[in-house]
Amino acid sequence: MRIKTFSAPDMTEAMARIRADLGDNAIIVSSQKINGGIRVTAAIEETEAENEPPNNNQGKDSLPKAPVLDLAPIKEALTYHKVPDVLAQRIILMATEEVHQTALKALEYALAKSFLFSRLPDNKLPKVFMLLGSYGTGKTMAAAKMAAKAKMAGFTPGLITTDFAKPAAIDELSGIAKILGAGFRKAKDALTLADKIAELKESCDFIYIDTPGVNPLSKDSLATLTGFAGLPEITKILTVPAGIDVNDAAEMANAFATYTPAEYILPTKVDAARRLGSILVSADIADLKFFELSLSASLVRSLGPLNALSLARLMLPEEYNAREE
Repeated sequence: MRIKTFSAPDMTEAMARIRADLGDNAIIVSSQKINGGIRVTAAIEETEAENEPPNNNQGKDSLPKAPVLDLAPIKEALTYHKVPDVLAQRIILMATEEVHQTALKALEYALAKSFLFSRLPDNKLPKVFMLLGSYGTGKTMAAAKMAAKAKMAGFTPGLITTDFAKPAAIDELSGIAKILGAGFRKAKDALTLADKIAELKESCDFIYIDTPGVNPLSKDSLATLTGFAGLPEITKILTVPAGIDVNDAAEMANAFATYTPAEYILPTKVDAARRLGSILVSADIADLKFFELSLSASLVRSLGPLNALSLARLMLPEEYNAREE
């Protein structure tokens, strides 16, 4: 089977490129929205004649074929992490798109082709980030960790809470702001939040907004976020804990994508969970970009960069990674 990925402004153009390159018998394996258009993976079955290299050296020994990579470790990892079958098959197909020496490199390539990896925007300061998520996803601590990281990098952070349902969380965030020397504000509604953002922009490089946890199955609950999330020039980040049921994660991601769409995903509680299927399915359904992950409960040095290679290492067993270094 020949597999190839095409990028185009829209599906019509993508289909035209697929037909021109692979022919009318090509089938669509997957499609994904990307910045500026769409990315489509297509495949076509090759005949034996097409698979055989031309014999230009009659009477000479044919060149040895490249060894076929054993994909069993990748398949076992995807099963272990409870990745849904459709997504898992797409990742496996991507892993076979090019020849790789190890399963680690093949999985890295497949993840890079299947998901978006980026950095948070840091040009034209100040920047404002809003943490979204359902109950107990770790939004408050994520905001604090991001503020701590900004402080350690030499920037001045600010923190805002809109979560008045948990007085203890307000006190916790306020205390962390004092330790970091960060500005701290509270806002009960969108109008107040806009004013507090404007205040902190006078002295802060980065502003992190904690929001109340919502029930993703309730439209009324999600509606409480629309006023906050609808403010301009706010980069929204969806917090998704590792280890939760993949079907629940899928429904949650779809609900947020519908009512308060985010641009980035921050995996949380990775230190306390073994399986990452909830993270992958959420990023896939809501078309979210990976940038970092929360590695521990510690405030300092607990956020780590997340790219295709580091994600592949997290998914494969440690002893397997050690053999492949």
